[in-house]
Amino acid sequence: MDQLVTYLDEKFAQHRKECAEDLTTVVASIKEAVDRMEVTVTAQGQSIQKLQEQEMESKEQSTGMALQIGILQGRQKGLLEKVEDLENRYRRQNVRIVGLPEGKEGSDAGAYVVKMFEKMKGAEAFDRLLEVDRTHRAPMRKTQGCEPPRAMLVRLHQFLDKEHITKWARETKWFAWEEAEIWVYQDLGAELAKRRASFNKVKAALHAKGIKFGLLFPACLWVTYEDRELYYGERETRGMAVLLVNICPKLERRRVC
Repeated sequence: MDQLVTYLDEKFAQHRKECAEDLTTVVASIKEAVDRMEVTVTAQGQSIQKLQEQEMESKEQSTGMALQIGILQGRQKGLLEKVEDLENRYRRQNVRIVGLPEGKEGSDAGAYVVKMFEKMKGAEAFDRLLEVDRTHRAPMRKTQGCEPPRAMLVRLHQFLDKEHITKWARETKWFAWEEAEIWVYQDLGAELAKRRASFNKVKAALHAKGIKFGLLFPACLWVTYEDRELYYGERETRGMAVLLVNICPKLERRRVC
């Protein structure tokens, strides 16, 4: 019996030693894995912090770029307005003749235009000899058949001559010349022409009701009604809608352009 107990004690001691060795090995491997995980987590934490710092820098850069873009857009708008203003100042001595059939002007368009204006308006209406600097058709494809003719662009030498002609054209609306109906307008840049065209419906309604109005340069509607004067910019659509509905009886005198 004593030998059996001794044997069992030895075996138990041996198993305990083996288990301790195995446990030590497992703990060591676990510790090694945990250490590797700690290193990985630390590296990931550093990467996350770096990404957060980069995100903050990107946000700051985006904010700065947005401000710069806003400034540049404002400058671009100002430059475009200056360019448009310069274009229309350059055109201030120009008139646009609409309805003149293609080829009627012959080889000397300037002399033809002078002859037309002097005969229709009267040479005595001008303070001096009417001079034309340049005359040419609108730069587009030559029309064919039943297509409307291209407009004739005329640059007058004297600004006052242009004023006399455009004033006369507004009063006469149109005139007949060599079996053609002719209209004469102030020559304007494309963008300004679009801005002024935005008033067409309002102008037609005011004309139908016999209300005095005008279109001031560059694009401002002037309305006179019951001894009151009203002014509307092209973006004031709400005010013009009220004007159309009520025809001004309750609106106060103001100027917005």
